[in-house]
Amino acid sequence: MLEQYEIEEIAARCNEEIILRENEGKAQVKYIEFGSRWNNFKQVQFGTNQGFAIMELSTEFATDLNLYKLHPALLDNATGFLSLKDEGNYLPFSYKRLKFKESLPEKVYSYIRHSKNNQNRNNSLKFDITIMDDQGRGLVEIEEYTLRKVESHITSPTQQKSPVSLSQNFCLQISSPGILETLTFQSVPRQQPGRGEVEIEVSATGLNFKDVLLALGMLPVPSDVDLKFGLECAGKIVALGEGVEGFEIGDEVIALGDRCFSRFLTTSALSVASKPKHLSLEQAATIPVAFTTAYYSLIKLGRLSQGDRVLIHAAAGGVGLAAVQIAQWVGAEIFATAGNPEKRAFLHSMGVEHVFDSRSVAFADQVMQCTNGKGVDVVLNSLAGEFLTKSLDVLAPYGRFLEIGKRDILNNSQLGLGVFAKCLSFFAINIDPQVPNYSDLWHEVVQHFHNGNFSPLPHRIFRIDSLTHAFEYMARAKHIGKIVVSLENQDFLSTQVVAENGVSSQETAIATFSDSWHSVPGGLNQKPTTSVNAYQRQLLQQGLSPKEGVEVFSRIIENTLSQVLVSTYDFRIQVKLDLLDNSPNFQDATKKDNFSKPTHPRPELSSIYVAPTNDIERKLANLFQELLGIQQVGIHDSFFALGGDSLIGTVLISQLRKNFQIEVPVDSLFEAPTVSELALVIEEILIEELERLSQNVPEYVNVKIMD
Repeated sequence: MLEQYEIEEIAARCNEEIILRENEGKAQVKYIEFGSRWNNFKQVQFGTNQGFAIMELSTEFATDLNLYKLHPALLDNATGFLSLKDEGNYLPFSYKRLKFKESLPEKVYSYIRHSKNNQNRNNSLKFDITIMDDQGRGLVEIEEYTLRKVESHITSPTQQKSPVSLSQNFCLQISSPGILETLTFQSVPRQQPGRGEVEIEVSATGLNFKDVLLALGMLPVPSDVDLKFGLECAGKIVALGEGVEGFEIGDEVIALGDRCFSRFLTTSALSVASKPKHLSLEQAATIPVAFTTAYYSLIKLGRLSQGDRVLIHAAAGGVGLAAVQIAQWVGAEIFATAGNPEKRAFLHSMGVEHVFDSRSVAFADQVMQCTNGKGVDVVLNSLAGEFLTKSLDVLAPYGRFLEIGKRDILNNSQLGLGVFAKCLSFFAINIDPQVPNYSDLWHEVVQHFHNGNFSPLPHRIFRIDSLTHAFEYMARAKHIGKIVVSLENQDFLSTQVVAENGVSSQETAIATFSDSWHSVPGGLNQKPTTSVNAYQRQLLQQGLSPKEGVEVFSRIIENTLSQVLVSTYDFRIQVKLDLLDNSPNFQDATKKDNFSKPTHPRPELSSIYVAPTNDIERKLANLFQELLGIQQVGIHDSFFALGGDSLIGTVLISQLRKNFQIEVPVDSLFEAPTVSELALVIEEILIEELERLSQNVPEYVNVKIMD
């Protein structure tokens, strides 16, 4: 015999707040739309510690009732609506007792009361619930139905910091090396210049490969050392330390430093020089690193003189083009390499006659042919591996090898000494204040610009609000000359600096999936105003159907495991790939126009084209195509045979780490350069990671529902 309730009396006890009367339309409560089945409220009203609601399935879903006895949409709404009166977000956790007496019809009435045992209202809610039909018959009774409060990740407006003052300092940092999107501006105190120092308000900063490699996590840095970005800049002096001569406040200057991606930089006056008046601040920012490195290498160490032959590798880059200018000023014969036809054409336009491909070791034979077997007197090298040894081979007796690259040195690569029988000199070069006569060298370089001997490098300017794109652009090694970042957009800077407590002055509210039950303004049938990311939407769409849910539940209660994981996919790798496929990181990486569109056809290779056969291979082939600009990449095509180099390889490894959310070793690409080989490496890493995670997780049941 079903217990009888007086629906009108219950409704009368809950008349303090009526947010929806039957046939009035939408309720103005904080709720989110799970799907049209959940849009079933007809009446909602609250009393003291109690609530009453009427729910009815629309006719189009009435046939659902043939599939199960407790319709999920009716049950969810009937048990959860009273929690809307409490601040915060709550999710179902447990219940003490449930009495199921009869199946739910398409229209039900729910009466919720706060349980007597409900002392801790701050962290959880406990309800006693009765679900009735239109005759007032009790169909379902639930005792101590418990909901737990979950933390929201929506930033409160009170947490936001007021806009940063124009006199406040900041510096560039990265929270996750390898993921360029985590580059941020951190608020830091200004440093009063000491004796022999000046403070510069930075207007433009030159971007260098070292900055990019640091951001990509490709250079070894002790864990307790802060990363510092920016080696050169241009701006104006705003403060002078004791004993500084030759400068005045307001002077426009160019400088070398270790943290030039800052609003204010305090540095030694020995590293600062007056900006040539005929140059803009952005033009001046192209000078310090490139010209000082090239000048010190060619003139001071390489003793380059008129009539000498010099081989300049990567000659279309910043240091390379500076070296070309210096060699032309000296009167040397130039041999150059560059990585693509556009760069080689640019060098030809500068009057360089001998230009070769920097991605093929064939340059060595071509140099020897052009010099009738004599070779060159000086090599300015930034290439690694076999390219380095081939470059040593083309040196003439008493030749000077100027090594400005870092990869082989950091890797402790081995070098045969037989080639030094030609009495060669090998110089490892790094420009910093420890270089002998550093200040004299720097000012000598700048004086050449005052005298008109050298010109600023061709450059592309990125605004500060496009900083990440500037790093990505340099990482692809497609640029000619220099990349300069302008810090003139003060309005943008004032809203992007992260305070020392880690709170940005312009936080974006981010709703987590746990927020989807509560705290979304609008009616019961309205879509949330807080956007739900694509992964969350697809998760909702690809979940179990009611019929499948009943089947899964039946199978779960038949086993004795303490915890059960339900998956609609083959577990392990496929689950990992599906989550990555729909994660915000992977979608951003594939949707954003960070890479140049594939523009070149597949070159002639020793391997025939074979299309990708699985998800990992398809993802890798797409990355190869985007990074290298190749229209079609097969699984047996080598990254390096397609024109990739070590720098672009670091970008690829960074993208793999970000997109697959695994730690891919830096040398993986050199050991497994093809799509198929690299896919096997990634698959092994994924399996190892999932096996490691499974050691900390109870046994699971992989319920394969969908085909």
